[in-house]
Amino acid sequence: MHQVRYHQRSLYIPNNPDQTSYFICYGDSGGPSNIGENVLYSGIFIPVSFPGDSVIKIRKKDILDKQNIFKKKKYLKSGFENFDAKTTIRGNDSLSAQKIAKSRKVLENILKAFDLDDSLTAGLNPVNANFVPRLTQVANLEI
Repeated sequence: MHQVRYHQRSLYIPNNPDQTSYFICYGDSGGPSNIGENVLYSGIFIPVSFPGDSVIKIRKKDILDKQNIFKKKKYLKSGFENFDAKTTIRGNDSLSAQKIAKSRKVLENILKAFDLDDSLTAGLNPVNANFVPRLTQVANLEI
């Protein structure tokens, strides 16, 4: 399905008839009011059973994270030392972050994805994907 608005473009493709995951693309060139927002993204999104208002973003640590001299930034923790040493987790729901981390397979797949490209992110409700009907009903995990 392809939707077009004046400045917005969106596309989602279910991977199968059961719609267990989607490839989603979104772009909004609406102007300067969008600076700093997620105006262009694409990725694989999976419907999951989590609170819809939970937001978690996971990315690979960079040199600035490792040299955080003043320790001003507070990050969520997964509870797995190896994963926490390689990633930063930000968000508004530490309980959901720990629930995601209960699956070692999910954590391993996130680290494998980060090995492919340092700029990738993973998250729970990282962007607004409400143009996909099934994702308006549940939270979404993007990897």
